[in-house]
This record gives sequence, C-alpha cells and structure tokens, in this order.
Amino acid sequence: MNEVTSENTYIINQYATAYKFGKLVILVINGDNFWQNSVYQVYINLPSEIKPNATYPGILAGNAGAATLNTSVAMQVRTDGTVTMFNPSAVTAFYGSIIYFTE
Repeated sequence: MNEVTSENTYIINQYATAYKFGKLVILVINGDNFWQNSVYQVYINLPSEIKPNATYPGILAGNAGAATLNTSVAMQVRTDGTVTMFNPSAVTAFYGSIIYFTE
C-alpha cells in the first residue's frame, strides 16, 4: 500500500521513496536485492499523483552494487511504473535517484 507521510513524501515500498515538489518528482531507490535474479525491469506501483508525464521522462546515473560495485548505470521510469536499468551487467543492488515530471 502507498502511504503519504507528508504533503510531498510518498513511501512506495521498502526500497523506494518519492518526493514531489510541484510537478517535479525525485524517486529515490535504495535497492538491495531490488533487481532479483538479474531482472533489469521492475514494476513500482506509483500513486497517480506522481506518475510521470512521458514514457521516458527521467534518467539517472547512480551506483550499482554487488557484482558491479560503484559502476555507473542509467535508469528510466515509464508511465506504467516500470523502471528499467541500462547496462547493468549482473547488478543485484542499486542506489540512486530518478528525477522526472508529473502532468
């Protein structure tokens, strides 16, 4: 269940929290074992208030853990809540944030 802890903070799950400032959203991921079994797409149930307004609205560069510790990767979030990691190479953890805009 999505919990709104304040006017601009959304706890998505144990790995993801979003902060909204006007139309700007920062989705923060602290993803130990978030990318299980080398699956590089995950679905995050985004509340309607923070769904992105484009299919590929945001890209981030962050640090991947485990097999590729401190390797730079890129991620995108889609309107359906799918987050895709690019060039992961056996990543099992990710720490970073995606910045995007809502409607």
